[in-house]
Amino acid sequence: MPHRIKLYSEWAEKGEHDLETATLLHNENHYTDIVAFHIHQAVEKYLKAYLLFNGWKLEKTHDLIKLKAELEKYGLDLSDYELQIEKINEFYIESRYPLPSVTDYSRAEITESLSAAQDIIKEIVNRVKNDVI
Repeated sequence: MPHRIKLYSEWAEKGEHDLETATLLHNENHYTDIVAFHIHQAVEKYLKAYLLFNGWKLEKTHDLIKLKAELEKYGLDLSDYELQIEKINEFYIESRYPLPSVTDYSRAEITESLSAAQDIIKEIVNRVKNDVI
């Protein structure tokens, strides 16, 4: 297996774990902050998987907006998801740490973000499949 496919597969697998966890917890009406965190992690790992597949040198970042800009350098335009990516990007800090005000996401907000994450991930998976074939 070529190295770039191996890297993609490893990162995508971890991303899939986060996506499945977010979906399962969401379906069980679990804490929305925890679901939000896993949504963020799934998107982050798939963005990095695509970048690594294309030869990008791994950077330590959790910033989805920065990763989205990097994707554009490799020909993947996710501008249709810009607002959703910005929202999901906020989940990283807000869902992980206690802030002066409690962050409680509505169920509708989480449902929308989970759906957007699934769509973004499908875009990445389809692009990689087309590049490999």
